[in-house]
Amino acid sequence: MTAQMTAPTIAPTSAEAFQENTKEQYEALGRFVEAFEMMVSEVRETCLEILKRDNKHYELLEIAFHHGALTARPLFDVMQALVAEIVGDTIRNPPFDVGGKGPVPDFTAPDRNTFWGVMKFVAEEYGELTTTRNNLLHATWFTGYSDVDDPFGSEFYARKYSAGKDRLSSLDLPKDAITFVRLSNRCDALRHWIIWLRSCVFGESPFAQRFVFEKQTWWLVTYSGSKTTLPER
Repeated sequence: MTAQMTAPTIAPTSAEAFQENTKEQYEALGRFVEAFEMMVSEVRETCLEILKRDNKHYELLEIAFHHGALTARPLFDVMQALVAEIVGDTIRNPPFDVGGKGPVPDFTAPDRNTFWGVMKFVAEEYGELTTTRNNLLHATWFTGYSDVDDPFGSEFYARKYSAGKDRLSSLDLPKDAITFVRLSNRCDALRHWIIWLRSCVFGESPFAQRFVFEKQTWWLVTYSGSKTTLPER
């Protein structure tokens, strides 16, 4: 019987490892930018769906909501104010039509408290992701460089300074692809929460059933009963 021969494992050369690391870093950065913009798009769509009367009116609103002045943070502020007004107003007055979908339900005081708690939780994560994204995209990048301590270029360097009243300080920014992967996952998770929040505003899903506060944090509860919170920062 002839013994089977297995091919020896060949370790990648320095050039191959260097190229792979550089490629992975560029791809991970691109995926983070994509995930971030998808998250912001969900915020914009929530505003448009709330305000539209019909499809033509939707097209007119898009002119305003795609204007360069409405960047990530202002868009979120608008969405937060719109939802707060809807939830608060149905407590004070009879329900009204939102986005041409018919009257929203009578939100209760507990619904309003849940909304404020969830919105604060979401706003903190959204704000941090926005700051990280802005710092990264306005930094000076050094990708594909190697030195004695990192000959394969497994880390990159993005240089960004903050000019304060007293001194110039360097910002601590991500240095490897895996950090970008985590940032992308955080954007995807937050987008998922915004979608569910919108469903509650339109009366498609009750606040009390979708969001619960346990173990000092907020949880999203799906129809199947599974609970998830936002990823760790």
